[in-house]
Amino acid sequence: MNRIKVNVVNLLKKFPEARNDDRLLLQLYFIEHEGINTCLSITQTSCESITRCRRKIQEEMDDLRSEPEVKEYREKREVEMKDYFKDMKW
Repeated sequence: MNRIKVNVVNLLKKFPEARNDDRLLLQLYFIEHEGINTCLSITQTSCESITRCRRKIQEEMDDLRSEPEVKEYREKREVEMKDYFKDMKW
């Protein structure tokens, strides 16, 4: 596993509430692994890399998945966003 994935797995185990909340996961990641506790700080790890790892981890590891309600909400929003963007003229 790469460094980010190992860090995210550890955070999801240590803070189960982060399984349902990417904003919390990002905040915890930056505090725990980069020593950053303010939005104004510069980070070396992209937010997308962290959330991508969370999605992959939850796909592979049942015990670290989000609550069913959160999963349903995310799936519903995914469909809504796809529908919204498919009709846009770029």
